[in-house]
Amino acid sequence: MKGAAERPVAMYEATVNGDDVMVKVEQEITYDYDEEDDFDEDDFFGAD
Repeated sequence: MKGAAERPVAMYEATVNGDDVMVKVEQEITYDYDEEDDFDEDDFFGAD
């Protein structure tokens, strides 16, 4: 599915150091969501 997110997407500050990706995590980002009973994974992932 494409389109706008339901809520703003939070991000972590990250840098690349050689082959390593360094992520600054001060507080875990969590999202509350309601599962939809009518969610169809085949539609989401484009399966035939």
